Amino acid sequence: MSPLDMAISGAYALALLALPLRPVAASAAIVVVTLAEVMMPMDSWAVQSMWGLWYALIVLTMRGLLWPAVAAIVVLSCLSLAQGDRMLITTFHPSMMLMLPFLVVACMLGLGMRMWRLEMRRKERAEARRALLERENAQYRERLDLLHRLHGEVAGSLAYAVLLCRRMREENGRSAEADSDSAGYAARVEEAVTQALGSLRHGVIEPTRRLVEEGPPVGAADGHPSEGTAASGDAMATIRRHVERAADRLRGVGLPCETVVRGDPSGLDGERAALIVRVVDEMGNNMVKYAVPGPCAIAVVADDAGGVRVWSSNACAGANAGEAEDAGEVGDGESSLSGGTGLALLRDSLAVYGGSLTVSREDDIWTASAVLPAPIAPTV
Repeated sequence: MSPLDMAISGAYALALLALPLRPVAASAAIVVVTLAEVMMPMDSWAVQSMWGLWYALIVLTMRGLLWPAVAAIVVLSCLSLAQGDRMLITTFHPSMMLMLPFLVVACMLGLGMRMWRLEMRRKERAEARRALLERENAQYRERLDLLHRLHGEVAGSLAYAVLLCRRMREENGRSAEADSDSAGYAARVEEAVTQALGSLRHGVIEPTRRLVEEGPPVGAADGHPSEGTAASGDAMATIRRHVERAADRLRGVGLPCETVVRGDPSGLDGERAALIVRVVDEMGNNMVKYAVPGPCAIAVVADDAGGVRVWSSNACAGANAGEAEDAGEVGDGESSLSGGTGLALLRDSLAVYGGSLTVSREDDIWTASAVLPAPIAPTV
């Protein structure tokens, strides 16, 4: 073996050893070694690098270097033909023309593996994006649920307490045996609760509403049911309980209220039942805040498929406070009681499920109607 043969064989061995560490550089070195071998005489005893070239072409095409790999095959083939290479099989020097189909297969194999890796990476990125959207959607639903609880339950209860204090002061004022101390306590309690309600609305509810108004992430998947949500079998019992609570509050401030709860909620899942509860609570809160003495009613009707309609009606006088709240145009005197948030939130929540909320006023009768359609069954 001549010194040149030893040098080429040593370079080939080093390139093979470096292949796991520096795959692209080592593959390029193997191509150069093969090019040097092709240019050597046929009686050279250098280590044959043709099979190493096969692996090198796979590595190059896997790394996206398809055209350099093709160019290497073309150059090697041209040099072999110029030297009179034919499709011969020998022990140490297989013909370049004989190896050409194997080298083409190596490029195709490397290209296929690269496409497979790119597809796997694309799927991994898509899965990561979907997981991120699911987390963002869950956070959005949590913010929306928190806002509904703050506005519908906490703020609604405080507003109801304020109205009870006002009613107590009015009754003491009309009574012949008025208790000035009780009236004073009621006034102070009303003032304290009104201040707390104003702080809650302007310091917590409004900032949270601005976050929710940004909307859910585009392409987000449906969220999971909230904790504590009633199961389908208990959905109507939960709804009935909230309807009766709203009616009791209305009766507590002197408004006789009729209630109707009817239908089979078998197609109503936990999230949709929780949404109907929010609708009932918000309608009840609006009636407590804006209704004048007169008849009022709340009705909830569910169908077998899971669709629900909630309807409320009450007498009102003067400017339509419900319309003002719906537009966010609430006077200063009632800002702590209303805030102009509830109906807008209900519309946003119902729209997620394809539902709607309509309000109207005719002959001093304020009517609100919320429709939650039945879920669409998946097609097979």
